[in-house]
Amino acid sequence: IGAEKMVSETAIILPDGTIAASSEVTRIGQTIDRDEISQALQSGVATARTNQRDSLNELQIIIPIFNKAECQTCHSQDITLLGAIQISLDTAPLENQTRQQTLFFGAFGGLTLLIIGLGLAHAIKKIILTPLSGLAETAQRLSQGDYAARMRSDKNDEIGVLSIIFNDMAEKVEQRTRDLELSQQELAKWNVDLETKVQERIKEIIVLNSKLEEMNRLREQLLGKIISTQEEERRRIARELHDEASQSLAALVLHLEDVADNLPARYRATKQRLEVLKEQAERTLGGIRNLALELRPSALDDLGLAKAIEWYAKDYLGKRGLNFKFELSGLKVKLPPYTETILFRIIQEALTNVVKHAQANQVSVKLQLSETQANVQIEDDGKGFDVDVALSRETGQKNLGLHGMIERAALLGGTFNIRSQHGLGTHLIIYIPLTAGENKYGQD
Repeated sequence: IGAEKMVSETAIILPDGTIAASSEVTRIGQTIDRDEISQALQSGVATARTNQRDSLNELQIIIPIFNKAECQTCHSQDITLLGAIQISLDTAPLENQTRQQTLFFGAFGGLTLLIIGLGLAHAIKKIILTPLSGLAETAQRLSQGDYAARMRSDKNDEIGVLSIIFNDMAEKVEQRTRDLELSQQELAKWNVDLETKVQERIKEIIVLNSKLEEMNRLREQLLGKIISTQEEERRRIARELHDEASQSLAALVLHLEDVADNLPARYRATKQRLEVLKEQAERTLGGIRNLALELRPSALDDLGLAKAIEWYAKDYLGKRGLNFKFELSGLKVKLPPYTETILFRIIQEALTNVVKHAQANQVSVKLQLSETQANVQIEDDGKGFDVDVALSRETGQKNLGLHGMIERAALLGGTFNIRSQHGLGTHLIIYIPLTAGENKYGQD
């Protein structure tokens, strides 16, 4: 627009009066009087005024720039007006034309001059002021978001050229606005599709988690049944070993001893062989009794968890030369048989690992009972190990004992923690929650 002959300058003015862009490059960055644009910025209405610059008369049109939705991708929503557009028109050609016509018609006398002056004023209004007012009105509509606003002019003069340029600019703005609206519609549709896919995926994950939870529940039930079945089978085998095999071997020992005592002295060699057989039978009897106790200690059923742990640990560790210390604290309660059995098996497995792997000298077991919780701590002064490596997937097959203890604790809704370092021993901590009213107070 600034390149047009009639236009002396076009500029974009910021709210503080700074010229942000101008057809006169040297003017960029300069500050103009704020009173010149304050009316347009305060009222939001395009204004027109005459001005004199460099001894030339100008008609300045100031159009406010509103902060529309499409502008707010770069500008804050709190700002109403972004600035103004100033278009300065050189009025010299129009004034020359008016002056020549005035001098020409002045010779015809005052009355003729008056008539022609009135006609000329009407012509000037029609030819210049009316189009300029239309330009200002159209610019105002465009600044308020009416991008379909256009100038109407069928003249080939400067005003007509300015109208064509202005309409071309408005066409480009409208097209850009339509493109932005289409992009926003596509983005909104894409967001809806994405949200739908996300919701569908969430539903799938919820369903999968509910398969998974059911599988874990069934797995725990199955594991619990397996453990219960194992314990029942252990109890049956231990009973048969004690009631049948042990009694038979005990009777055999007595018979061998009786036979040896009743043989005459001349059967010394036979007596010695009978003595060897009796010793073998006694060793076998001891092995069967130990096996029966390993399978199911009678103390667990008769005396409860604390006594069973103390007896078993002293017997098992003492035979292997390890020092043992047992501490019982808290309430004197007898836990449910299922809970006592699983806790005993966890401790039994832990002591077995100490004997097999720890190379320890001292082992301690602490049992603390309350109405709501059973706390077991097992500690040794052995060589220790790397917990992460021991529980890793690669070496899991070699550490079924650890995983078995963790699973048994989980069956009771508890936790199983391992603390160990090379050269610093191992510390196991088992927490088992207890349901209020489930326990029975017992005696030592």
